[in-house]
Amino acid sequence: MKKIFILFLFSCLLLPNLVRAEIPFGVTPKEITISGSVIPTEDEINLVGFLRSSGKITDDYVYAEGNRIGVKIGSIDYSINFWNVGKMGGTSGYLFWKKDYSKAVMYLDYNVSENGSVIGEGKEWKEMPGQPFWPMEPATNEPKIKQASCVMEFSGGPTGTFLGTCNDGSKISGRIMSGNSIIFDKIQRTTKKDEVELALIPVTGTALRLNGEFSDWKMDESGLVDSGTRFNSLSGQVEIRHDADKDGWKSAQLESIMYVDDHIKTGEESEAILSFADMSTFVMKQETEIVLNAPPSKENKLKLVTGKVMANIRKMMKDGSMEIDMSQAVAGIKGTRFILTEDGTESKIEVTEGVVAFKSKTSGQEVNVSAGESVVATISGLSEKTTFDATVADNELVKETSVTKSPSTNVESNKSNNTGKIIGFGVILFAIILGVIWKIKK
Repeated sequence: MKKIFILFLFSCLLLPNLVRAEIPFGVTPKEITISGSVIPTEDEINLVGFLRSSGKITDDYVYAEGNRIGVKIGSIDYSINFWNVGKMGGTSGYLFWKKDYSKAVMYLDYNVSENGSVIGEGKEWKEMPGQPFWPMEPATNEPKIKQASCVMEFSGGPTGTFLGTCNDGSKISGRIMSGNSIIFDKIQRTTKKDEVELALIPVTGTALRLNGEFSDWKMDESGLVDSGTRFNSLSGQVEIRHDADKDGWKSAQLESIMYVDDHIKTGEESEAILSFADMSTFVMKQETEIVLNAPPSKENKLKLVTGKVMANIRKMMKDGSMEIDMSQAVAGIKGTRFILTEDGTESKIEVTEGVVAFKSKTSGQEVNVSAGESVVATISGLSEKTTFDATVADNELVKETSVTKSPSTNVESNKSNNTGKIIGFGVILFAIILGVIWKIKK
């Protein structure tokens, strides 16, 4: 009986490691570590900081004995650790063996080119009583500067996104560009000047090269990743282009493959219906532009640049959501129907069925908008809710978003293959356990 219990415990520990959450077929979880150096640009060449005796360097000056002034940074060494599957890989194992595939960490170390001057004991000016005088002497040794770090969450894949917080309180975000490099394009620096990490300045906007870590992910010859989205209907002038090709607009066709980061726009008196892998549909009304920001996974994201879209979002899987980025707000959806309108300065939502979380980008205020309610977001924040006839609007939306065919992608087959592999592993493991138990009893 004791042996049977041990076998049962072993199977409980092993089985969770066989379960993966929507990892593409042929891809296995792999830990990635990249490192290198970033040299400040000409605009940043005078990256000079104020070093405290505690070892923290910032751009805020606090005069005290033992601190240094004028410490010049020649370069920043970076090290980034994350898992290729990110959040879509879920977690595995228990207790000390538990792995959270979404966790990512970046470490930044300073390389000093000028040691600066050491501040001595403060004294009073004879000519100006009450005013301190701080003697300084050139530093003869290289300062020891504390390492900067950022703890982030990685969404996963060759176009995955990073979002997290650094040790100075700054918010950092970035993404992988077609499996080739990481770019941290946005850092919301802390308002506390004495806490700002100088290392974040040269890292922002710099392409940190990868070395083929995503070669096993399905991409086309150009390195672009299939978004899993397809056209169900086109009328009038509808165009599409890749994000990197600003002038590469081409006429969209029903069979066109839409890649992650692709831009789609409609002209006057034109319309397009887009369908996702789960058969959720978006109707792009005339003079509308959107950007597909994420591959087909739990967290589908797109950006509404301008215009109007009507959306019919099928019920998402457990813990799944769709996020739509607008100029003044972000809409988080679990499964509902709604209309979004964007003009670059105002972001408006009208919900015809279900509930949508609508969050202001400027104030951070978030409200749940229910059926029959509308909210407008501006640079000042969110408006008060207004009401409209949801029944009439919803009937029109359902009619507009009705589609007759599913998108042709490899996403569904990949999911099926993954599911088959998981079930197969489970059956084999169960059979082995039963065989061992039978052997013990015999």
